[in-house]
Amino acid sequence: MSTVDLRLEAFCSWLCERESEVVGYPGIWFNDPLAEWISQQVGRVCGVEGKVYGPAAWDMCRWWWLPLWAQLFVAWTDKYAKRAMTGEQAFAILAEIERRHQRLEW
Repeated sequence: MSTVDLRLEAFCSWLCERESEVVGYPGIWFNDPLAEWISQQVGRVCGVEGKVYGPAAWDMCRWWWLPLWAQLFVAWTDKYAKRAMTGEQAFAILAEIERRHQRLEW
């Protein structure tokens, strides 16, 4: 498996399409909203943990780095660990991250 194009715009679109649906459970490696999105893109189960992502079948030391926006999203959603999150809730978190970190390169 090669790395995936993790564009913020694509993730936001995916969340908006699932506004009232549960998109994942933050804090659970393979059920985190970001992991669910990546898994759908590549057609296999992938996980996210902190600053990295990768296929479930691979050891975490072989996973790839997440872009900054995704690292911040994972960190911010950790406080909602193991609770169902809708697309709308995840999008609101991304909006707040962007508001607070306006000067960062996404």
